[in-house]
Amino acid sequence: VHAQGVTVQGGASFDVGDGTLTLGCGDLTIAGTLSVNSGSVVNTRAVDIAGGTFSLGVGSITLSGDWANSGTFSAGTGSVNIVDGCTTTTSTIVGDSTFYDFNVATAAGRLLQATAAATQTFTHDLTLSGTVANPLTIRSSTPGNPALFTLLIGASQSINGVDVADNDASAGATIAPGPPANFNSIDAGGNSNWFQRLPSGGSGTPGAQPINTLPLPGLALLALLLALLAHRTQLKPDRRRSSS
Repeated sequence: VHAQGVTVQGGASFDVGDGTLTLGCGDLTIAGTLSVNSGSVVNTRAVDIAGGTFSLGVGSITLSGDWANSGTFSAGTGSVNIVDGCTTTTSTIVGDSTFYDFNVATAAGRLLQATAAATQTFTHDLTLSGTVANPLTIRSSTPGNPALFTLLIGASQSINGVDVADNDASAGATIAPGPPANFNSIDAGGNSNWFQRLPSGGSGTPGAQPINTLPLPGLALLALLLALLAHRTQLKPDRRRSSS
């Protein structure tokens, strides 16, 4: 089915089945019920679940613009894909959503802006991909007030070429555990549970505890004391031999 945008009115329902719904860079608005089942929705600019129900089943939807959820989104085991296209370079995520597979990929550079204090949950796979020259920039809608990402423990992830600020992932597994350079990425500040593992006892994936060490002068003094002790031990007479 080809259409220049689709609106599923309240009380109406539409079933993609195993087919493909091509929107020609138009918007998808769901006030009724849309079921994708094993089909796909492609070439979409923006998705607005406007009080309706969107059931993805085992299917997929590909968009290039915004995702807004003020209704019911049932991810099933399907995938939501945000890609370059439709002359958009910004994708805004509005409302709370739980995704099974969530993929954002850009070669041209894209801003992924999530609503501050809203939670996006990823249950199976999270892929965030940009390039060093044109990163995927991830920001909160309100600087200093983080958006919330939750990657469930055991879910897979693929992170590369991202520039992240003001994102709190502390309710789930660490996203991109390790130095940002390992992921060709930038930690722009205000993040929790990104790149570096939290200490044990914190929320998220526990990591190694820091080891307290002496400052350099203390280490030098300790080495000197050990050397003196070893020297005195060598000079100490053998009492058993002298008594004989």
